[in-house]
Amino acid sequence: MISSHEQVIMQHTPNTDPSPFESAVTLSREQEQFMGSAVLASLAPEVVAEGSFAETTLPSSERLGVPLHEYAGAYLERILVDPGRHGIPDEAASFRHIQATDEQRRIARGIVVAECVKSQIEQMSLPLVRLGDFETLRHEIRVGALLALANMGQTAVDAGLIHDDGKVFVLDVINKPGKLTDTEKEKVKLHVRGTLVLAGQAGITDRQVLVNVNMHHGGSTDPATNYVGSEELLPDSEESRMEAMLVKIVDEFDALSGERGYKPALPLNEALPIMERQIAAPQTAWDRFYRLIKHPDKQVD
Repeated sequence: MISSHEQVIMQHTPNTDPSPFESAVTLSREQEQFMGSAVLASLAPEVVAEGSFAETTLPSSERLGVPLHEYAGAYLERILVDPGRHGIPDEAASFRHIQATDEQRRIARGIVVAECVKSQIEQMSLPLVRLGDFETLRHEIRVGALLALANMGQTAVDAGLIHDDGKVFVLDVINKPGKLTDTEKEKVKLHVRGTLVLAGQAGITDRQVLVNVNMHHGGSTDPATNYVGSEELLPDSEESRMEAMLVKIVDEFDALSGERGYKPALPLNEALPIMERQIAAPQTAWDRFYRLIKHPDKQVD
Protein backbone atom coordinates (compact mmCIF):
# COMPACT_ATOMS: atom_id res chain seq x y z
CA MET A 1 0.00 0.00 0.00
CA ILE A 2 1.44 3.38 -0.97
CA SER A 3 1.75 5.51 2.11
CA SER A 4 2.85 8.95 0.98
CA HIS A 5 1.99 11.49 -1.68
CA GLU A 6 5.56 11.45 -2.92
CA GLN A 7 5.52 7.69 -3.43
CA VAL A 8 2.19 7.89 -5.22
CA ILE A 9 3.33 10.43 -7.77
CA MET A 10 6.77 8.87 -8.26
CA GLN A 11 5.46 5.34 -8.70
CA HIS A 12 2.26 6.03 -10.61
CA THR A 13 3.46 8.41 -13.28
CA PRO A 14 4.69 5.85 -15.80
CA ASN A 15 6.30 6.82 -19.08
CA THR A 16 3.75 4.89 -21.11
CA ASP A 17 3.91 4.67 -24.87
CA PRO A 18 0.30 4.99 -26.04
CA SER A 19 1.01 3.78 -29.57
CA PRO A 20 -0.37 0.22 -29.08
CA PHE A 21 -3.71 1.77 -28.13
CA GLU A 22 -3.96 4.43 -30.82
CA SER A 23 -5.90 2.21 -33.18
CA ALA A 24 -8.61 1.86 -30.54
CA VAL A 25 -9.51 5.54 -30.75
CA THR A 26 -11.31 6.97 -33.73
CA LEU A 27 -13.17 10.12 -34.64
CA SER A 28 -13.36 9.70 -38.39
CA ARG A 29 -15.58 11.67 -40.75
CA GLU A 30 -17.66 8.52 -41.18
CA GLN A 31 -18.33 8.37 -37.44
CA GLU A 32 -19.24 12.02 -37.07
CA GLN A 33 -22.96 12.66 -37.32
CA PHE A 34 -23.75 16.34 -37.56
CA MET A 35 -27.12 17.33 -36.13
CA GLY A 36 -27.17 21.08 -36.52
CA SER A 37 -23.95 22.04 -34.81
CA ALA A 38 -23.78 18.99 -32.56
CA VAL A 39 -21.38 16.11 -33.12
CA LEU A 40 -22.05 12.56 -32.04
CA ALA A 41 -19.00 10.36 -31.58
CA SER A 42 -17.97 7.29 -29.66
CA LEU A 43 -14.84 5.67 -28.35
CA ALA A 44 -14.01 2.19 -29.53
CA PRO A 45 -15.04 -0.66 -27.17
CA GLU A 46 -11.41 -1.46 -26.33
CA VAL A 47 -11.36 1.87 -24.46
CA VAL A 48 -14.95 2.44 -23.41
CA ALA A 49 -17.63 -0.20 -23.30
CA GLU A 50 -20.31 0.21 -25.97
CA GLY A 51 -19.51 3.85 -26.62
CA SER A 52 -20.22 4.87 -23.04
CA PHE A 53 -18.09 4.87 -19.92
CA ALA A 54 -17.23 1.48 -18.50
CA GLU A 55 -18.17 0.57 -14.94
CA THR A 56 -14.53 0.27 -13.90
CA THR A 57 -13.44 3.14 -11.68
CA LEU A 58 -10.00 4.70 -11.51
CA PRO A 59 -8.90 3.04 -8.24
CA SER A 60 -8.92 -0.35 -9.98
CA SER A 61 -7.20 0.95 -13.09
CA GLU A 62 -3.93 -0.83 -13.75
CA ARG A 63 -2.48 2.30 -15.32
CA LEU A 64 -3.05 4.90 -12.60
CA GLY A 65 -3.25 2.71 -9.52
CA VAL A 66 -4.89 5.33 -7.28
CA PRO A 67 -8.02 7.50 -7.40
CA LEU A 68 -7.70 10.61 -9.55
CA HIS A 69 -7.89 12.96 -6.55
CA GLU A 70 -4.97 11.18 -4.86
CA TYR A 71 -2.92 11.36 -8.04
CA ALA A 72 -3.70 15.08 -8.46
CA GLY A 73 -3.03 15.78 -4.80
CA ALA A 74 0.33 14.03 -4.85
CA TYR A 75 1.37 15.75 -8.07
CA LEU A 76 0.45 19.22 -6.78
CA GLU A 77 2.09 18.52 -3.43
CA ARG A 78 5.33 17.96 -5.30
CA ILE A 79 5.23 20.83 -7.81
CA LEU A 80 3.13 23.44 -6.02
CA VAL A 81 3.06 23.05 -2.24
CA ASP A 82 6.52 21.65 -1.58
CA PRO A 83 8.58 21.92 -4.78
CA GLY A 84 11.85 22.50 -2.95
CA ARG A 85 12.66 18.84 -2.34
CA HIS A 86 12.69 17.71 -5.95
CA GLY A 87 12.36 20.93 -7.91
CA ILE A 88 9.72 21.71 -10.51
CA PRO A 89 10.05 19.49 -13.61
CA ASP A 90 10.41 21.12 -17.01
CA GLU A 91 6.92 20.00 -18.03
CA ALA A 92 5.53 22.14 -15.20
CA ALA A 93 7.74 25.17 -15.85
CA SER A 94 4.66 27.44 -15.72
CA PHE A 95 4.64 26.89 -11.95
CA ARG A 96 8.06 28.53 -11.68
CA HIS A 97 6.47 31.85 -12.63
CA ILE A 98 3.52 32.04 -10.23
CA GLN A 99 3.40 34.32 -7.21
CA ALA A 100 1.40 32.87 -4.33
CA THR A 101 1.73 32.43 -0.59
CA ASP A 102 2.14 29.01 1.00
CA GLU A 103 -1.47 29.21 2.17
CA GLN A 104 -2.73 30.07 -1.31
CA ARG A 105 -0.81 27.11 -2.71
CA ARG A 106 -2.32 24.72 -0.18
CA ILE A 107 -5.81 26.07 -0.83
CA ALA A 108 -5.40 25.70 -4.59
CA ARG A 109 -4.27 22.11 -4.18
CA GLY A 110 -7.26 21.42 -1.94
CA ILE A 111 -9.68 22.89 -4.48
CA VAL A 112 -8.32 20.69 -7.28
CA VAL A 113 -8.40 17.60 -5.10
CA ALA A 114 -12.01 18.31 -4.11
CA GLU A 115 -13.06 18.69 -7.76
CA CYS A 116 -11.21 15.51 -8.79
CA VAL A 117 -13.23 13.57 -6.21
CA LYS A 118 -16.34 14.21 -8.31
CA SER A 119 -17.30 11.13 -10.28
CA GLN A 120 -17.94 13.15 -13.45
CA ILE A 121 -14.43 14.64 -13.46
CA GLU A 122 -12.94 11.22 -12.71
CA GLN A 123 -14.97 9.62 -15.51
CA MET A 124 -13.77 12.25 -17.96
CA SER A 125 -10.14 11.35 -17.26
CA LEU A 126 -10.63 7.61 -17.66
CA PRO A 127 -9.95 7.39 -21.43
CA LEU A 128 -6.72 9.39 -21.05
CA VAL A 129 -5.63 7.10 -18.24
CA ARG A 130 -6.43 3.95 -20.18
CA LEU A 131 -4.49 5.21 -23.18
CA GLY A 132 -1.55 6.20 -21.00
CA ASP A 133 -1.60 9.91 -21.88
CA PHE A 134 -0.35 11.14 -18.50
CA GLU A 135 1.25 14.21 -20.06
CA THR A 136 -2.19 15.57 -20.94
CA LEU A 137 -3.64 14.48 -17.59
CA ARG A 138 -0.96 16.37 -15.65
CA HIS A 139 -1.40 19.42 -17.91
CA GLU A 140 -5.10 19.49 -16.99
CA ILE A 141 -4.27 19.22 -13.29
CA ARG A 142 -1.86 22.14 -13.61
CA VAL A 143 -4.39 24.28 -15.50
CA GLY A 144 -7.00 23.57 -12.81
CA ALA A 145 -4.54 24.57 -10.09
CA LEU A 146 -3.47 27.75 -11.90
CA LEU A 147 -7.12 28.78 -12.24
CA ALA A 148 -7.65 28.11 -8.54
CA LEU A 149 -4.58 30.25 -7.78
CA ALA A 150 -6.11 32.99 -9.93
CA ASN A 151 -9.09 32.87 -7.56
CA MET A 152 -11.45 31.58 -10.23
CA GLY A 153 -14.59 29.67 -9.34
CA GLN A 154 -15.60 26.04 -9.64
CA THR A 155 -16.73 26.23 -13.27
CA ALA A 156 -13.34 27.51 -14.40
CA VAL A 157 -11.42 24.92 -12.38
CA ASP A 158 -13.65 22.09 -13.64
CA ALA A 159 -13.16 23.22 -17.24
CA GLY A 160 -9.41 23.29 -16.69
CA LEU A 161 -9.51 19.73 -15.39
CA ILE A 162 -11.40 18.33 -18.41
CA HIS A 163 -10.63 20.66 -21.33
CA ASP A 164 -8.22 18.34 -23.16
CA ASP A 165 -9.85 14.97 -22.46
CA GLY A 166 -11.06 14.87 -26.06
CA LYS A 167 -7.46 14.42 -27.19
CA VAL A 168 -8.06 10.68 -26.88
CA PHE A 169 -9.80 11.00 -30.25
CA VAL A 170 -6.70 12.39 -31.97
CA LEU A 171 -3.74 10.89 -30.14
CA ASP A 172 -2.12 9.81 -33.38
CA VAL A 173 -1.70 13.50 -34.29
CA ILE A 174 -1.14 14.87 -30.79
CA ASN A 175 1.80 12.55 -30.18
CA LYS A 176 3.39 13.09 -33.57
CA PRO A 177 6.95 14.46 -33.31
CA GLY A 178 7.76 17.50 -35.40
CA LYS A 179 5.62 20.03 -37.20
CA LEU A 180 2.00 19.26 -38.08
CA THR A 181 0.60 19.60 -41.57
CA ASP A 182 -2.39 21.87 -42.18
CA THR A 183 -4.63 18.81 -42.40
CA GLU A 184 -3.32 17.51 -39.09
CA LYS A 185 -3.86 20.92 -37.46
CA GLU A 186 -7.49 20.77 -38.51
CA LYS A 187 -7.79 17.27 -37.10
CA VAL A 188 -6.38 18.41 -33.75
CA LYS A 189 -9.27 20.87 -33.46
CA LEU A 190 -11.65 17.92 -33.25
CA HIS A 191 -10.49 17.30 -29.72
CA VAL A 192 -12.63 20.19 -28.46
CA ARG A 193 -15.73 18.52 -29.89
CA GLY A 194 -14.48 15.26 -28.44
CA THR A 195 -14.27 16.80 -24.98
CA LEU A 196 -17.84 18.08 -25.29
CA VAL A 197 -18.96 14.60 -26.38
CA LEU A 198 -17.28 13.02 -23.36
CA ALA A 199 -18.77 15.69 -21.09
CA GLY A 200 -22.22 14.76 -22.37
CA GLN A 201 -21.54 11.09 -21.71
CA ALA A 202 -20.31 11.87 -18.20
CA GLY A 203 -23.34 14.02 -17.42
CA ILE A 204 -21.58 17.38 -17.15
CA THR A 205 -24.29 19.93 -17.89
CA ASP A 206 -23.11 23.18 -16.27
CA ARG A 207 -23.33 25.67 -19.12
CA GLN A 208 -20.33 27.77 -18.07
CA VAL A 209 -18.08 24.71 -17.84
CA LEU A 210 -19.10 23.80 -21.40
CA VAL A 211 -18.66 27.39 -22.61
CA ASN A 212 -15.16 27.41 -21.14
CA VAL A 213 -14.31 24.17 -22.93
CA ASN A 214 -15.91 25.36 -26.18
CA MET A 215 -13.78 28.51 -26.32
CA HIS A 216 -10.50 27.24 -24.98
CA HIS A 217 -8.81 26.65 -28.36
CA GLY A 218 -8.41 28.43 -31.66
CA GLY A 219 -5.75 30.90 -32.75
CA SER A 220 -8.00 33.57 -34.24
CA THR A 221 -7.73 37.10 -32.86
CA ASP A 222 -11.39 37.64 -33.75
CA PRO A 223 -13.41 36.69 -30.65
CA ALA A 224 -16.47 36.07 -32.82
CA THR A 225 -14.75 33.13 -34.52
CA ASN A 226 -12.64 31.94 -31.63
CA TYR A 227 -14.72 28.92 -30.70
CA VAL A 228 -15.57 25.43 -31.84
CA GLY A 229 -19.02 23.91 -31.94
CA SER A 230 -22.46 25.12 -31.04
CA GLU A 231 -23.29 28.83 -30.91
CA GLU A 232 -25.39 27.94 -27.88
CA LEU A 233 -22.11 27.49 -26.01
CA LEU A 234 -20.91 31.05 -26.53
CA PRO A 235 -20.73 33.36 -23.48
CA ASP A 236 -23.95 35.18 -22.65
CA SER A 237 -22.34 37.91 -20.55
CA GLU A 238 -19.05 39.76 -20.18
CA GLU A 239 -18.33 37.84 -16.98
CA SER A 240 -18.88 34.56 -18.80
CA ARG A 241 -16.55 35.59 -21.60
CA MET A 242 -13.90 36.78 -19.14
CA GLU A 243 -13.92 33.39 -17.42
CA ALA A 244 -13.81 31.42 -20.67
CA MET A 245 -10.93 33.48 -22.00
CA LEU A 246 -8.98 33.22 -18.75
CA VAL A 247 -9.25 29.43 -19.01
CA LYS A 248 -7.85 29.80 -22.52
CA ILE A 249 -5.02 32.11 -21.38
CA VAL A 250 -3.98 29.79 -18.55
CA ASP A 251 -4.16 26.74 -20.79
CA GLU A 252 -1.93 28.41 -23.39
CA PHE A 253 0.45 29.64 -20.70
CA ASP A 254 1.04 26.17 -19.31
CA ALA A 255 1.28 24.65 -22.79
CA LEU A 256 3.89 27.15 -24.02
CA SER A 257 5.88 27.38 -20.78
CA GLY A 258 6.34 23.66 -20.26
CA GLU A 259 8.40 21.11 -22.12
CA ARG A 260 6.46 18.50 -24.09
CA GLY A 261 7.51 15.41 -25.95
CA TYR A 262 7.13 17.31 -29.22
CA LYS A 263 8.49 20.74 -28.19
CA PRO A 264 10.89 22.53 -25.83
CA ALA A 265 9.79 24.91 -23.08
CA LEU A 266 9.56 28.59 -23.98
CA PRO A 267 10.89 31.28 -21.63
CA LEU A 268 8.40 33.79 -20.31
CA ASN A 269 9.60 36.60 -22.59
CA GLU A 270 8.83 34.42 -25.63
CA ALA A 271 5.61 32.78 -24.44
CA LEU A 272 3.79 35.97 -23.42
CA PRO A 273 4.08 37.81 -26.78
CA ILE A 274 2.70 34.72 -28.55
CA MET A 275 -0.23 34.58 -26.14
CA GLU A 276 -0.98 38.30 -26.42
CA ARG A 277 -0.86 38.12 -30.21
CA GLN A 278 -3.12 35.09 -30.52
CA ILE A 279 -5.70 35.53 -27.76
CA ALA A 280 -8.26 38.32 -27.99
CA ALA A 281 -9.33 38.32 -24.36
CA PRO A 282 -10.94 41.07 -22.26
CA GLN A 283 -8.52 43.20 -20.27
CA THR A 284 -10.09 41.90 -17.07
CA ALA A 285 -8.92 38.39 -17.99
CA TRP A 286 -5.40 39.55 -18.78
CA ASP A 287 -5.24 41.51 -15.53
CA ARG A 288 -6.32 38.47 -13.53
CA PHE A 289 -3.65 36.41 -15.29
CA TYR A 290 -0.86 38.93 -14.76
CA ARG A 291 -1.63 39.08 -11.05
CA LEU A 292 -0.86 35.36 -11.01
CA ILE A 293 2.62 35.44 -12.52
CA LYS A 294 5.90 37.14 -11.68
CA HIS A 295 6.83 39.52 -14.46
CA PRO A 296 8.35 42.96 -13.79
CA ASP A 297 6.70 44.56 -16.83
CA LYS A 298 3.26 43.02 -16.32
CA GLN A 299 2.38 43.82 -12.72
CA VAL A 300 -1.22 44.86 -12.02
CA ASP A 301 -2.26 46.74 -8.91
